[in-house]
Amino acid sequence: MANKGRKLVIWPVLDSCSERDTISTVVSKVTAPSRTATEHHEAGIGLASQRRFAEAVNEYLEAARLNPNFSETFYNLGVAYGELGQWKAAIKAYNRAIHLDPKDWQAYCNLGIDYVNSQQFANAIHAFRRAAELNPQDMTLLVSIGFNCGRLKRYAEAIEAYSRALQLKPDFAIGWYNIGLFHFHQHQYHDAILAAERALAIDPDYEEPYVVIGMARKESGDLDGAINAFKLAAELNPSFMEAHANLGAAYLHRKDIDAAVREVQWAIQLRPQEPWLYSILGMAHWKRRKLIPAAGNWCRAMYLYLRRLSSRT
Repeated sequence: MANKGRKLVIWPVLDSCSERDTISTVVSKVTAPSRTATEHHEAGIGLASQRRFAEAVNEYLEAARLNPNFSETFYNLGVAYGELGQWKAAIKAYNRAIHLDPKDWQAYCNLGIDYVNSQQFANAIHAFRRAAELNPQDMTLLVSIGFNCGRLKRYAEAIEAYSRALQLKPDFAIGWYNIGLFHFHQHQYHDAILAAERALAIDPDYEEPYVVIGMARKESGDLDGAINAFKLAAELNPSFMEAHANLGAAYLHRKDIDAAVREVQWAIQLRPQEPWLYSILGMAHWKRRKLIPAAGNWCRAMYLYLRRLSSRT
């Protein structure tokens, strides 16, 4: 028997972009390559199980040289390259595995993950979709499609993918939240509120849907309703920066300047490198006619924006 490493990723919440729910499992398949290739392949598996991935790569490469038609070797080679952070090599190995075994949904799944690691999100979506076609009962594949469609602002596709995931797991609160968020981005505020409320019906202590509700109510002209929703989010999680920031912006819109300054300063304490927070604080000081603090905060916002841009180049 040969162990086949498998990685699956659940992409939970678009705003956080925190890929926090990673599942790693090992599955087995019967192997039948030539004996010498088998020895190298099994040696690679043993080394990989000890997290000696660079040595495992060498064994898999030798196994592939001796038997270039065995998909398992290329799959496990892709896993080892991925663990080493060599995404381009991992993608090449998975594509070879898929060429040899086009029905290997796990290879498509890992291919999608390493496309994500390479910032090739459109290719990742294609790979996850192919995996989902081969294994339609795996909810994590649909979630990965939805999350990455959301990244690319392909919101209708993202909603469709999360909706399919919810058919498999109707009590998936994060799925309802993301559907609400994507409806909001499409200016479908009523649908955004309904989806966020579905998430809260499943998990009343889930703070992020309240922010979606608050944003949708604000854009719909219900400023008091928006403030109440943001307050609930902040009460559930006092360390939730987006709740305080949005609450501050809503107070500013209502011309409650002191409350706006208080909430935005709280948000800045939680995330001091976020430039748009200083823009809001600068506007609040401007409305107070405190020109020097306003200018100082706007300069700080510009500095952080420019530094962020330079770090991306």
